[in-house]
Amino acid sequence: MEPVNVTLDTLFARRSISKLTDPGPTDDELTTMLAAAVAAPDHGEARPWRFVVFSGDDRTAFGHVLAASYAASAEASASAVDPDRLDKERRRFLRAPVVVAVLCRMQARRVVPAEQRDAVAAATQNLLLAATALGYGSIWRTGDAATSPVVHTALGLEPADAIVGFVYLGTVAPECALPPRRIDPTAFIERWSASTNTDTDT
Repeated sequence: MEPVNVTLDTLFARRSISKLTDPGPTDDELTTMLAAAVAAPDHGEARPWRFVVFSGDDRTAFGHVLAASYAASAEASASAVDPDRLDKERRRFLRAPVVVAVLCRMQARRVVPAEQRDAVAAATQNLLLAATALGYGSIWRTGDAATSPVVHTALGLEPADAIVGFVYLGTVAPECALPPRRIDPTAFIERWSASTNTDTDT
């Protein structure tokens, strides 16, 4: 029998859960999750992450932004606006009790942009793991809204900034519970050897 390791158990237990219900995390629990998020690796201490929290009626209010984003995209592509899709966008943030928009605010004259975005991605993973450790389900979504000018404007982003994802948080519906996932990494591992590297200068 393998020894219990709480950290590894949390890593393996984290799953993307699409159906999340009440209750969502409390304010204190959310603060703990975000404290874990900002403990992520961060070259040069750029601290490019920002978090916008949506809960309660604010989810419905932001749904109008998401609907406007879809309508603008349809207009730009000369496509008809689908009423069902429009309603779906209005209700998108109602899929979970709490939604966190994870933003990358690029810090000028600091580390390269790619590293800043990588740091925010690492912060997002920490947020997901902290949610799992506290007994909540989560899912990291992006979609068209992540690159929408309408959504970027609503969140006050500058042109160089990015939305790394929307993290949905809540209680896992019983029928959506998933077992821990342990994937054999063997197929993804390569070992470098000087004896087999033909590109090495001699």
